[in-house]
Amino acid sequence: MRKELGSAAVRTGAIQPELAEYLLRETMDGTARILADKGMTFDTVIERVATPGGSTEEGVRLIASRLPGVMDEGHEVLFAKRRLVTDQVERNG
Repeated sequence: MRKELGSAAVRTGAIQPELAEYLLRETMDGTARILADKGMTFDTVIERVATPGGSTEEGVRLIASRLPGVMDEGHEVLFAKRRLVTDQVERNG
C-alpha cells in the first residue's frame, strides 16, 4: 500500500521516487503524531486540513468512494487464506 501511495505521484513525472518516499513517510508520521498527541480522530484531521472545494477534499472524496470496495475485497482474500491455512493445519494435525 505504501508503495502505491508514493508511486502515483512518481508515475505522473511530477517527483522522483526518493522524494515521494520521503513525503509519504513525513505525511504518515505527522498524521500519526497529530492523532496520538492531539487525540483527534481521522475525520477531525481531514476537516482541519481539507479546504472546501480544494484538492485534499477532492482526494478524500475519491478515496471514500473507491477504497471501501478495495478494502472489502482485501478482507475477503485474507479471510479465505485464513480458512485455507486453518483447514490445512487441522487436516495435518
